[in-house]
Amino acid sequence: MVPASMGSRREISVSFALALALVLLVLPGAAAAKPGYFTLPASRIAAVHFEGTNGYAIQLQVSGSRERRSYLSLVAKHGPGIAIYSTRKRVRLGPDGSISARLPGVGRIDLDFEPTSTRSQPNLEGCRGRPSVESHGYFRGRIDFRGRQGFTTADLRSARGSFDQEFGLTCPRHEPRHGGQSRVAAASPPQLVLTAARRIGNVSVSFLADDFGDEPPLGPSSIALGATTAHGVTFAAIVQRAGNRALEVPDLKSLTHAKAEPPAPFTGTAEYELLGPKKSSWTGDLAVELPGFGRVALAGPKFRSSLCRNKHCTGSLPPPKEDFAVSFQVVH
Repeated sequence: MVPASMGSRREISVSFALALALVLLVLPGAAAAKPGYFTLPASRIAAVHFEGTNGYAIQLQVSGSRERRSYLSLVAKHGPGIAIYSTRKRVRLGPDGSISARLPGVGRIDLDFEPTSTRSQPNLEGCRGRPSVESHGYFRGRIDFRGRQGFTTADLRSARGSFDQEFGLTCPRHEPRHGGQSRVAAASPPQLVLTAARRIGNVSVSFLADDFGDEPPLGPSSIALGATTAHGVTFAAIVQRAGNRALEVPDLKSLTHAKAEPPAPFTGTAEYELLGPKKSSWTGDLAVELPGFGRVALAGPKFRSSLCRNKHCTGSLPPPKEDFAVSFQVVH
């Protein structure tokens, strides 16, 4: 989904937004507690770091708790490209940090954790409960990973990593502070976002270009995403370029035309035209190489598109509703 309050998006990268979204999906909700307090349930997280072929740095993270099944995310990054696998199926994280996962068509992971250092972490301010324990060491066993279309692979018997255990906390509930936010928002420059998306078989393809006007420039960006799900495993590939203005909008009031020309590794251009109240075109030769998908066209007659200035939007895509990146745009 495309950001509704775009100001916060400029503060974080797409990879962080994705990671945050995954964490929100993984972490169990706060349990009931006495008035004025909330409870953070016990949980554990294992993180494994290793290198794949073709220059990819890979982090495997598995989260688990008594209340929920274990959840796996694997993030591979090289240059402006990021690839993410995620699943809850056939994944187990043991209380000793051991990991067992079967990923159909992707690979197999069986690891035991051997800590080399362990330390307690202080609780959050005002929270009561057993302090969390953070361990660092090595995971030993088997990592057999094959990226989609061979964009990267890994065949390892050990890797460094960490294992964290949270034992549950009871924390005071703080009331949100008011004031100042509306004045900051009112002073912000116009926020422009162009999005385009389509489905090709079981693959969703999306493109986003955003900008914040000329006074002052706040870091425009261009983002492309491909995503697909098979056998309970979701795969998403992202390419992002930030800091280069790629979006041209001749008329900021009518929002009838726009042109996107993002920098490398993107190639080509695409143009937006409003054809009716809820009808628009997005045409051109804009394309990019996405990890695991190869060269992907980012414009054409099958794309739906929208152009937004602050909360005013035109085009055939629904208005933005969430504060996460285009990665979560659903295409029907």
